[in-house]
Amino acid sequence: IVKIEKLKDHKNLYIEGKRTEQIITMTNINNQEGLERIYYHFEKTGIQKALNKVNAEIGDFVIIKGKKIPYRN
Repeated sequence: IVKIEKLKDHKNLYIEGKRTEQIITMTNINNQEGLERIYYHFEKTGIQKALNKVNAEIGDFVIIKGKKIPYRN
């Protein structure tokens, strides 16, 4: 579910999953409400726990279907 790409100053965390990809496609991630919807989905589906297990940190990015959002804990 989480593929990690380590870069010099951060990590890109790639998430796959039919429902998650569907939500990111339908959500405007250019505003705070859209980001909150995605972060809520992460909590409800266990994605947040998976990100924590791979030591995601502030400054990392989560990428779903080519859309890049900042990680938050």
